[in-house]
Amino acid sequence: MVMEGSGSCLFLVFMISKQWLDALGSATGRSFRFPSPRVPISSAMRRSCWRVLDLIISADKSRPAIDDEVERLLEAAIAASTTGSAESPASSVGVMLDHRLRSAIAHMREHVSEITTIDEIAAKVGLSRAHFFALFRDQLNTTPQVFWSGVRVEEAMRRVAEGGALTEVAMDLGFSAPGNFSRFFKEHTGVSPSIFKRAARDPSPVTVTGVPREQQL
Repeated sequence: MVMEGSGSCLFLVFMISKQWLDALGSATGRSFRFPSPRVPISSAMRRSCWRVLDLIISADKSRPAIDDEVERLLEAAIAASTTGSAESPASSVGVMLDHRLRSAIAHMREHVSEITTIDEIAAKVGLSRAHFFALFRDQLNTTPQVFWSGVRVEEAMRRVAEGGALTEVAMDLGFSAPGNFSRFFKEHTGVSPSIFKRAARDPSPVTVTGVPREQQL
């Protein structure tokens, strides 16, 4: 989120544990599954977010009340995800991509720990810089640099969630210092790697880029 001026910002960030989500589903007899990794911010979601924030910052509100509102927020998010999936289903993203784009994504993921340039990746798949950028723009609505950052964030989240030492993860991903890695991680996820590591109990299945790993080829 980017805001103009010098006013303050308030961020609402959720890190949802699979065990917690499964337990909630078992307790309520409902399915909490996101059909798409893309969750458009609907008006219902926006209202629910404000209600959750109001409850969190109100000292006199009970934990059950917050939990109930969080459950409603999840329902709104899943509904928005279902609507969004009809427009761009995640299960078909990999199939629709140009084969050179799929090869480029595979190369990024296989060499995520190496220092490389966008021009080098484009050359690997036989594309000019201009054509490479055009493919990313037309098929993924982003730039190669933004996607490359997403690949690195995905890998960082996976390794941190699996319990990797933060210094080792930073070095493996090509950062010159752990502090640089921490800043990169927090800028892209909203939390520090140490907080993410404490919160994550299972390997992270998240796809930041929107292209599932198993469907890139």
